[in-house]
Amino acid sequence: FIFSDCGFAGEVQPLIAALGLDNIFIVELFRDGASFDGDSRGYIVDELNAKYAGKVKYRRLSNNQDKMIYRIMIQAILKEHLNIEDD
Repeated sequence: FIFSDCGFAGEVQPLIAALGLDNIFIVELFRDGASFDGDSRGYIVDELNAKYAGKVKYRRLSNNQDKMIYRIMIQAILKEHLNIEDD
């Protein structure tokens, strides 16, 4: 499953309950000049790691590249996480 829009740690809790923490992998995006200032949402990994003793699997990814580079980076992260070898 891909959950593409999450800004609250509580939104992940049903997934953790259903799938188990070992089956959750978070890619947290950031972009220079962008923030959650003035927004009720925020980055969730730190809060989840505090709750689950640092056991949340995640990667932080800069979203400052053009679409092609961004796509290549996402694919590389998922291949690494899923242990997929290049052909």
